[in-house]
Amino acid sequence: MPEPETTYRPARGPEELRQILSLQKANLRGGLTPGECRSEGFVTLRHSLPLLRRMQEACPQMVAVQEKEVIGYALCLHPALQQEVPALAPMFERIRQLLDSSQDYRIMGQICIAKKARRQGHFRALYASLQQQCQPLPIITEVAADNLRSMEAHLAIGFRLLDTHTEDNTTWQVIIRP
Repeated sequence: MPEPETTYRPARGPEELRQILSLQKANLRGGLTPGECRSEGFVTLRHSLPLLRRMQEACPQMVAVQEKEVIGYALCLHPALQQEVPALAPMFERIRQLLDSSQDYRIMGQICIAKKARRQGHFRALYASLQQQCQPLPIITEVAADNLRSMEAHLAIGFRLLDTHTEDNTTWQVIIRP
C-alpha cells in the first residue's frame, strides 16, 4: 500500500488546532519516559486553544497533514505575542541582547512530528514551509540542551548556535536559521 500523500501548509480551522494540541500533549516531556525523551525527543511547552488562535492570527502555524490528520506541526510565534508565553521570557531577553533592535525575526515556537511519521522527512519539509512563509526573516528557537534528537535535527537543517543560558535547572540553546 502506498504512503498517503502529505500536504504542508498553514493550519486551517479549529479542528486542526485541536489536533496540534493533541499531538503536543502526547509528546510533552512530563508524559514520556527518560528513554523516550533521549531517543525520540520531546516538547516542553503546552499551549491553549485560545493562544494558538492568537498565534495563528499573527503568523502561520504550519502543519503536515495526511488524510485529514495532522501528523506534524511547526508553530510560529510573532515577537509581538511574547507576553502570551511567559516561559519564553528568558529567550526573548537573550535575543534582545544579541540582535540589533531593528532586526525583525520569527520564533519557531515548537516543532513536533507524530511518532508513527518520524524519520520520513517531515521535519525538514515543515521547516522549509515555515521558512518560505517567514522569509526573508530569520527563524529563532531554543532547544533544551538535553534534547539531543531535536538539537541534531535543527543543526542538520542549517540552524546555528546563537546563545546558551540556564533557567530553572535547564540549559537552553538559542539557535537561529538565517
